[in-house]
Amino acid sequence: MKTYTIIIEYFGGTYVSQYLASIPREAFLTAINDNMNNPELTDFNQDLLREIYFWLEEIGLMALDNLSNIWYFSFTYKKKSFHSHIIETVV
Repeated sequence: MKTYTIIIEYFGGTYVSQYLASIPREAFLTAINDNMNNPELTDFNQDLLREIYFWLEEIGLMALDNLSNIWYFSFTYKKKSFHSHIIETVV
């Protein structure tokens, strides 16, 4: 298992968390599910979750050129940008 730091920017908020996971996608989806279960984050709803899964299948996590152990995921939903960085973190 590796430690991943997940940084999500959406609708004026920045959400940072760390997870143990086998692969970056697993850590990212765990972060998304945790945000979905947080009652204070009303913008994380089922419609957004469907969009995340759609774009994750369409484009996936993108490795950044000339960098190792960092991935990026981004799309626009209802005129709002969703950005996420997934970073394999040494602890």
